[in-house]
Amino acid sequence: MPGPVAPRPLSGTCVIELGENIGPAFCGRILADLGAEVIKVERPRQGDPSRWLGPFLPRLPYGDSSALFIYNNLGKLSITLDVRRPTGRELLRRLLASADVFICGLTPEEQDALALSPAELKAINRRLVTANVTPFGLDGPYRTWSVNPLVAFHAGGEGITVASAEQDESWPPLKAYGHVPEYDIGYCAVVAVLAALVAREDDGEGDHVETSYLDVAMALGRIDIPRYLNEGWVQTRENQPLRHNLLRCADGYVDVTTPDDAGWQGLKELLGWPEWMDSPRFATRHLREANRPEWNPHLEAWTSVSPRQTVREELQRAGVATDLVNTLEDVLASPQYAHRELWTTLEAEGPQASLPALPFLADGVRWRARALAPRLGEHNEEVFLKRLRLSFRELEVLRAAGIV
Repeated sequence: MPGPVAPRPLSGTCVIELGENIGPAFCGRILADLGAEVIKVERPRQGDPSRWLGPFLPRLPYGDSSALFIYNNLGKLSITLDVRRPTGRELLRRLLASADVFICGLTPEEQDALALSPAELKAINRRLVTANVTPFGLDGPYRTWSVNPLVAFHAGGEGITVASAEQDESWPPLKAYGHVPEYDIGYCAVVAVLAALVAREDDGEGDHVETSYLDVAMALGRIDIPRYLNEGWVQTRENQPLRHNLLRCADGYVDVTTPDDAGWQGLKELLGWPEWMDSPRFATRHLREANRPEWNPHLEAWTSVSPRQTVREELQRAGVATDLVNTLEDVLASPQYAHRELWTTLEAEGPQASLPALPFLADGVRWRARALAPRLGEHNEEVFLKRLRLSFRELEVLRAAGIV
């Protein structure tokens, strides 16, 4: 069962989100979970393209049931607004005039066409924190290039370093499963926004922060880049140092890290102190990694006759980092995940949706989404009538004109 709701540190903060990629959407999702009122601006009638991308959750209507859209837009408000038209642009400016944060996922050309440069936004609202999330940055020779998950993953050269089971460089370059770069950039944008909000407390001025898929791809976890710049060493799938390997069990596989010295001693005790483990060829972790084909069959002879759960528990007790090669069913059934309350269940007019929670806690309590993702334009009246003080008649005229 979900635990208590922790206080929301961004309560009272208004965020306007405009853009259709996962990065800006996930940034807005996290800010919403932290208590901000996030108003997502979508195209009239069409909405965010991810509304129409599967997989789809059952019992919810088409357009509101995309698991991808729901996960990235939990707890937000949705309005429809055609910002390409003059009236739509003016209404967007009115929203920005009283907002605290603007998450902008537009391309540089789109931003220029809408007169939403940092200087123009500063003139609208000097306290506004603007976060640009772009494919390759607002400037430079690639500023006009587009991005998709494959482009984002390979932008920083990561694909060529992802090892296959055989580490065969003749295979085509690979991509990690899912949308890793897009979620990475969402987290980075959140950090930049929170830093800008803190800075605003000092001088009252909202900063313009910017990140791109290329920036993030080059910055996160790329220890091979300093080695190349300083030593000329190029990491590929074939030469990267891997200290793990898959071992067959009676009912599946485990992934076993090459043991350090303490783990090697624990493994000796577990296996009954076999003589082969005392070979000088296995005296250090470096040697054990280099000569792994020599000792791996001995270990697999033991793992192959035991259930993988038993193998994992015994190797972990011996001090050898090991885990199952989990299926999705394994993950969902994990008692550790249940204990950590990594799943949250929300109700949407009857149907329930179980979704992953955000991966951090505050004083031992996990912040949770307050509501499912909004229906397209669900909050038009709330935002346009109450926040912008339009009349109902004015809103109907905008709807008839296709602006809302």
